[in-house]
Amino acid sequence: MSQQRFFFMLFLVFGVSYAQTLLAANDVDLEIRSKVLQGQEKPRLLIKIHRDVNVLKLEIESPKDKVHKTWRGLKKGKTLEVELDASIGQSNYVGRLKVSFSDGGTGEMPLAFGVEVVAPLKIVVPYARMDVQQGKVELTLSEAAGRCQYDVTFDGAPQISGQERFVGEPAGTWLAVHFKKPKADAVVLKIRLVCYDRHGFYSGIDLFPWQLDIPHQDVVFASGRADIEETEKPKLESALADVGTAVRRYGAIIPIKLYISGHTDTVGTPAMNKALSLRRAKAIAAYFRAHGFKLDVLYTGFGETHLAVGTADEVDEVRNRRALYTISVKEPLQATWLKL
Repeated sequence: MSQQRFFFMLFLVFGVSYAQTLLAANDVDLEIRSKVLQGQEKPRLLIKIHRDVNVLKLEIESPKDKVHKTWRGLKKGKTLEVELDASIGQSNYVGRLKVSFSDGGTGEMPLAFGVEVVAPLKIVVPYARMDVQQGKVELTLSEAAGRCQYDVTFDGAPQISGQERFVGEPAGTWLAVHFKKPKADAVVLKIRLVCYDRHGFYSGIDLFPWQLDIPHQDVVFASGRADIEETEKPKLESALADVGTAVRRYGAIIPIKLYISGHTDTVGTPAMNKALSLRRAKAIAAYFRAHGFKLDVLYTGFGETHLAVGTADEVDEVRNRRALYTISVKEPLQATWLKL
């Protein structure tokens, strides 16, 4: 938080001669909290009274704000707090502070100062620019860079913490945060970043560069159909048990979601296969939900666009008629995922 403090001396006016005698400093202090983060607080003036006051008037204005306030009967030791309704960016105020003390003294002080309201710091971390195997995360900040602290949680290895310092690189500059894995094959489950701009304002983000594909036996559907036959349900029961094991192991660290994607072979039209794969994925998702899976389930159908085995058109290939079960935080593949 940026603060500016102004100590000024007020002048006592005697009768009609207007002879000015300097008073002791700090009869009134004015402190300006001039730089704040939007949503956390507003810029403000703190007026500290060190001498009994009869009347105090504050008149200040900016292009979008006006403050005219009067206080009476203020005792020594009183602090007044005045919030300023400044918008995002820089705002310049001008005006004056007038005071008459209880012992008959008066004084006046012209004011001119600026305040700044800063938008919340934004951290952008594309997963495509993360290389967790090499211990590197690239990001941009919406303000000039200060530093980033990190906590990295691994599967089966101790958490590590550290920080990367910057030198005020401009907003939008690509920045790299490096961390050292405790062992080469350590799997990163979560990265917590707290980044600061050069003024000390900060924001945090949680990253989950992890996903787990659940091995399973594929459900065999009748040709052109999406209903699950009784003989195929033991396959889903086994898969659901494995999903539950993974949730119990990782769910306390990762906000897990289950993604189910349907796939077909090349027999039939692409549009027909896409619709069929979507219905089959939904049927599997509905089975998991009906049998006790309580976390988010999302599904989609890729039809014949993601073949496990490349074939020509109209080829009946059983290895392409499949569904994938993935637990993750982010979408495992780019698609329109539907929530069950």
